[in-house]
Amino acid sequence: MRNAIFRYGFLLLFLSSCSTLPAIDSQHLPDSAQAVSRSYSSQPQSSDCFFTYKAIIQSVYDGDTVTADIDLGFHTWIHGEKLRLARINAPELKGDERPAGLLARDWLRKQILGKSVIIRTIKDKKGKYGRYIAEIILNGNNINDALVRNGYAQYKDY
Repeated sequence: MRNAIFRYGFLLLFLSSCSTLPAIDSQHLPDSAQAVSRSYSSQPQSSDCFFTYKAIIQSVYDGDTVTADIDLGFHTWIHGEKLRLARINAPELKGDERPAGLLARDWLRKQILGKSVIIRTIKDKKGKYGRYIAEIILNGNNINDALVRNGYAQYKDY
């Protein structure tokens, strides 16, 4: 039974990572699998979503760039992968924006540095500067959106 619950939870986590897949009728799943389904259904979805991973944030460069160790599953990790936070732009650490950039970086560090998070890649290849584009989820909260809500970043289409 425990193994079946794990499989249902993993399946729901994988399927919930992309909104282009059909909805799952969770009323026919075991209670524990329904709980997993509910916990991920409130997350923002993107039609460009590719994969969902567990990760540990190793460093925060600025308000929209981090380095993470990413758990690919089956005891396989990618270490030191740079990620660009999707849909947002934070002030730069150079030039006139430096004071605001330092505030954004320090806030983000306080939130996620050294913590286990969920990342969702938004593009299946690297962006303009060689970083994967990702949403970061900490304890069910989208960190990308929290940066904007707290005034440290702005939404941006790119």
